Amino acid sequence: MENDADKAFNLDELERLSEGDEKFVTEMIGIFINTTQSGLDEIEQSLKKEDFKVVSAYAHKIATPCLHMGALNLHAVLKKIEQTADQTTHRAHLEKLVSEARILTDKLILDLKKLLPDNQ
Repeated sequence: MENDADKAFNLDELERLSEGDEKFVTEMIGIFINTTQSGLDEIEQSLKKEDFKVVSAYAHKIATPCLHMGALNLHAVLKKIEQTADQTTHRAHLEKLVSEARILTDKLILDLKKLLPDNQ
């Protein structure tokens, strides 16, 4: 699968790992979508509670899979969230970063769903 330069992801690494198994790629995309959505939901809920340790933990948890999906912009924002949550109790800056992560995630998921059979 080739990706346009303007897409928020690059599946080259995932396809290399799959060794040509399209079912594996499809399954991994589905898992990534589900875990990223739920992880970002947890980040948003934890931010509202000002539970910065949980914000940091979930940002860390969902950042690494972004590398396998070639979602480097989202990965960078999640790492900023993780670091900022570890170093601050100021919610305003974190809110901006989480908002940016939500926008990137929503676009990424929309684009990835187009690759799934029947746009699951």
